[in-house]
Amino acid sequence: MADEIPNVPGGPHLRTVAMPRDTNASGAIFGGWTVSQMDLAGGTFVAQHTQGCFVTVSIEAMRFLRPISVGDEVSVYCTLQEEGGTSIAVKIETWVRD
Repeated sequence: MADEIPNVPGGPHLRTVAMPRDTNASGAIFGGWTVSQMDLAGGTFVAQHTQGCFVTVSIEAMRFLRPISVGDEVSVYCTLQEEGGTSIAVKIETWVRD
């Protein structure tokens, strides 16, 4: 998350608003909710590039830079990193606008 939204062709693959039901005991949005939104966006992105079934196999790294608050607009951007015969690597970034 940062101040500048990335310049990704086609815009975000998912855009939503963080809601009160998605908060943890501290009042911030659950990290698991954020990862779930990223997985949904990644699935949409991969579906545009493949024909057939696909699943998320692994997450190489994850960093949460700032908490997401209720009412924040959450946008998830995906870019193709690598494509092989049986796998696709996708870079997924989540950006927030309050």
